[in-house]
Amino acid sequence: MPVRSHSIGGWRTGVALVAVAAIGAVGCASRCREIADTRRGLGSRTAGSGGPHGRILVPLARANEIIAGSLAEQPLEETISPALLPIHLPVRLPALLARVREVRVVPARPGRVGLAIRIEISDAGREITTLGLRAEVTPRVARDGRSRRLEIGLDASSLLAVEPELGPDVNRQLADAVGRWLPDSLRRRVPRVVLERGVRELAHHLTGAVYRALRATLLARLGEVARLRLRLPDLPIAGVVVRSTAAPVEALEVDLVTDLPVRGGLGPERPGREPSDRIELRLSGSAVAEIGNWAIERGHLPRHYTRDLKPRPDGDYRPVFDWVGGRARRPLVIHIFQERGGCSYLAVGMRPELSLARGQLVVVLRDREIERTIGPATLTIGVWLTSLVSSAADTTRRIAATTRLEAGGRKFDTRVTRATLAGDELSFELEIAPRPPARARRPGPMRTERQVREGGVSGV
Repeated sequence: MPVRSHSIGGWRTGVALVAVAAIGAVGCASRCREIADTRRGLGSRTAGSGGPHGRILVPLARANEIIAGSLAEQPLEETISPALLPIHLPVRLPALLARVREVRVVPARPGRVGLAIRIEISDAGREITTLGLRAEVTPRVARDGRSRRLEIGLDASSLLAVEPELGPDVNRQLADAVGRWLPDSLRRRVPRVVLERGVRELAHHLTGAVYRALRATLLARLGEVARLRLRLPDLPIAGVVVRSTAAPVEALEVDLVTDLPVRGGLGPERPGREPSDRIELRLSGSAVAEIGNWAIERGHLPRHYTRDLKPRPDGDYRPVFDWVGGRARRPLVIHIFQERGGCSYLAVGMRPELSLARGQLVVVLRDREIERTIGPATLTIGVWLTSLVSSAADTTRRIAATTRLEAGGRKFDTRVTRATLAGDELSFELEIAPRPPARARRPGPMRTERQVREGGVSGV
């Protein structure tokens, strides 16, 4: 997807900002040492002890909609043997049918995810009652090739607690069922107290032996059909913490900590948050800067640039991103080091603004100002700065789009529909849609080697 960039605030396209510092030969060695110390200081930064570096928010309503679609495609039912329902009445018990009608993700205690399951018990297509299960499971992180995914489902390793209960008005429904099963000659002659005892026995077996049998059969199959898999962004993730919360909105919250030297994490959840049916990825500004450095180190962005700041492997200059949290005017600082052919250094501060327009990422840089120079650095950086920040932001957008949701084998494609940068936080809204059949999918455009070399972003 192309990136459209704008440059405003007196920095017109093609106009160069020239920084010249003339220092004599006597001070050259000390200048190089000062630049080397600056570079080492940036390279030796360590992660701070603040909040998570990123957070994925999955609205529970959207997750439940996906699970419902999976159940509709793969109905789950199981026959209940009459041998599991011995009651002290002269009835001929029919074979009942248990069918999963609903599975919902619900809020639970920290570190756990709640599941509410409704199983319909029917006789010849006529509902007798429902068996409701409230379960808590522990999510687990699994590797999928080079990426990681979070899995939430019913299985022996994750199931923590289950509380089976029968649906409302169960006594009347079971009494009606028992009455239908009695022979006509006895239906009016069975004492009420005997009938009530048979109903209690039937209810006891449904939440006991029947539930245990369904747990080994129906729920075992449900564990896969309703299993949620959330593919985590393609980042160097060091830790994951999961919560299913009710406030400010019902959502699955996945906190991410990377092994990057992020000095400032995310702050508390924004108050007054409106419900949304879209997945959101939030990243701290410091995390975004370090993702840019990580992308440069990995070769997803050009590492070196020429004097006129064209990307070339043999270029003399290399950029380093930094984010100064809490600084409203120029939180993003780009350090430009001359690594070959001399010693020079330039630091430029700015306030970026991000948005999406017709599917394109728009980057505007405001309040740009040279904050420090060392050595004779004569560079044309006006347009290049916007291009570099645009490429780094687009790399982050591509990483955000690797966040995907799957349930019961149903895969979804992800599209970034909104990008905002407010304060020290970058936020992406992600829209997901069922992936079309393989034959209907069209391959994306191929990128040439020249496009990648000249500032493009390779697949991340």
